[in-house]
Amino acid sequence: MHRIIQGCEIKSVSANPSYYVSSNSYTLEDFIELVTRASDFKTLNKVCSLIRTQYQFDFYAIFARVNRVNEAPICYFIREHDNEWTRHYEAEQYMFTDPGVRIATHHMTPFNWSSNRFANLKTQLSPKELQMSHDALDYGLSHVFNAPFVNKNGDCGLVRFINLDGKSSLDEDSRQQQSKTPELYYLASYVYESLSRLLKAQKTHNILSEREKDILLWTAIGKNPAHIAGNFNISENTVCKHLCNIRRKFEVRNTTHAVAKAISMQIISL
Repeated sequence: MHRIIQGCEIKSVSANPSYYVSSNSYTLEDFIELVTRASDFKTLNKVCSLIRTQYQFDFYAIFARVNRVNEAPICYFIREHDNEWTRHYEAEQYMFTDPGVRIATHHMTPFNWSSNRFANLKTQLSPKELQMSHDALDYGLSHVFNAPFVNKNGDCGLVRFINLDGKSSLDEDSRQQQSKTPELYYLASYVYESLSRLLKAQKTHNILSEREKDILLWTAIGKNPAHIAGNFNISENTVCKHLCNIRRKFEVRNTTHAVAKAISMQIISL
């Protein structure tokens, strides 16, 4: 899903709906290695599913806000799978009234949300935040572990592990919570950094349009603008305009440099 809401470009992504179940038990170091080595979103989703399974959560969700120069920020809402709550969350645009998201834009301390915590904090919530929180309880969200992150560029994110239907893998008053919360926050920090890396790579790869990639590839193999124009049934002037746009996007002065940069960034390959 791709839309503009409240000055932000929204990209909603449902990860692979398959549930990843493993009988293996992973150490903290195992998970860190798997997250760090994730080379695509599908792999990262698989690792996050393994993490939430081992820590006895029902599903995970990630919010990420990425600022851009002279453009609206991009807000990514990534969920492990569709369910009644995630569909309702999107339909009601709760990304903008979610108290957890608000907290994530200013703080970096992990926190657990539950019905008990909600009862203690509801006087501090706005009416819209109260509505969102009431709905979450009505849909069975009994416990949510929240790990917020903010970087020096003002980008922020929130990694969540969620329990449904009255279950709680972390009792707020138990010693178990004291031991698991630091581990989960530590793992979530790697998840957020890996996601940021993949989003940055995606943005870099998508810097050129498909037509610009095609024209640059043909240029790279030695074809001149006239030949390229004939191949794509466009004018030579259009080809030259595309090459000019490519140089501008790459911030280079000549097409040879643009070709070299595209190859080094793995945008085109010979």
